[in-house]
Amino acid sequence: MTPDRYAKPTNTNVESVYLGANKVEQHILVLRDIDYTQTVCTCWKRTVMKDIELELVIELLKNSKRSDRELARAIGVSQPTVTRTRTRLEEQRIIKEYTIIPDFSKLDLGLMSITFTKMAGQPSEEDIVDLKKRASNMMSGHPSALILGNLGMGLNADYVAIAFHRNYSEYSEYMKDIKGFPRVNIDETRSFLINLLDKNQFQPLSFYHLAGYLAKAKEDPHKNKMRV
Repeated sequence: MTPDRYAKPTNTNVESVYLGANKVEQHILVLRDIDYTQTVCTCWKRTVMKDIELELVIELLKNSKRSDRELARAIGVSQPTVTRTRTRLEEQRIIKEYTIIPDFSKLDLGLMSITFTKMAGQPSEEDIVDLKKRASNMMSGHPSALILGNLGMGLNADYVAIAFHRNYSEYSEYMKDIKGFPRVNIDETRSFLINLLDKNQFQPLSFYHLAGYLAKAKEDPHKNKMRV
């Protein structure tokens, strides 16, 4: 007798796995004592939804200007599916914002600085809150554009900041602010400067290649799996 495809399996168990660095627990329902076709269909439905989300992110990284209809055509699904998936990704803050990458030289931005600094001792939660507040005040106080500031490790530093500047004078003012932060070791604060007016850039800023990397990782998730 062929089992009912929609009947509740008589023997099931749930397995939990962790998805790489995201540390997201996914419950996978393993079905026992049912026909092979039902098992394949159940797993396929769950996998395709995750694939659609990733494929949509990849296509948006390539070109976020496209309409949902154009994205649906690129992925191979319906336009309503793309709209629902995009909305879900936005609500979950997987997609945080939509932006552009301009020609910085046309905006009179001549320099990008990557600044590494060493804190005097391990920063407390209060120190981190103060750093965020000071960084916000610094951005409103003068025109240098801080686009990233994070704690980390390496190069004898534990904090990195990336910012745009119109010229070296503006960069110098920015560095005075950085060195004025409490707990910053001035002697261990160094910058790497990038000339944005240089026409011979090795690889201009772009997320297109990140899209390609994610697509390759999707094709072979075991080979590219991050270990934690």
